[in-house]
Amino acid sequence: MNKQVFLERLRQGLSALPREEQEERVSFYSEMIDDRIEDGLSEEQAVASVGDLDRILLHSFSDAPPTEGTKAKPKKQEKPLWLIILLILGFPIWFSVGISLFAAVFSLLVSLWALFLSLCITFASLLFAALAAIASSVMSITVGSGMKALVDLGAGLVCAGLGIFFCILCICLAKGLGRLTKKCFRLIGKIFRKKEDLQ
Repeated sequence: MNKQVFLERLRQGLSALPREEQEERVSFYSEMIDDRIEDGLSEEQAVASVGDLDRILLHSFSDAPPTEGTKAKPKKQEKPLWLIILLILGFPIWFSVGISLFAAVFSLLVSLWALFLSLCITFASLLFAALAAIASSVMSITVGSGMKALVDLGAGLVCAGLGIFFCILCICLAKGLGRLTKKCFRLIGKIFRKKEDLQ
């Protein structure tokens, strides 16, 4: 079979595919034949080395997406009977394990958010203490007690420094907890979506 006959039969065999895809596949095999002719094979040998036309057409249709005229049949995944029986019999075990894992993750998240809340309260109280100590220092200066003013000012600056530290800690913890909580909810959503797909 020469190149022209091969390409004509290929084009006829691919007539069910969209026009662009037909031309793409025909030009692909045309170039392949030309390359083999350049390597020293005769036209008939080059066509024969490409492969069996029926096999090429079968491979082309298995790779092709469904066209508008044809509907893709959804793949039905049938579960083996032994797996269904195992799931039913193991329900008390895997259900209780799943509930306990969910409870553990939930309690860990609640504990971390409680820690974040306590750090925020600590930050707020340190900020309030710093403002109170600085105000007390100003009042001590007006009364004439210089030593008490210095002590109050020092305590206010220490509280302000600790407040800034706790503020940075709260911001970092909030970002980390936000990401962790999103990941947990996404994971739970994926599990429920998989269950819906299985039904």
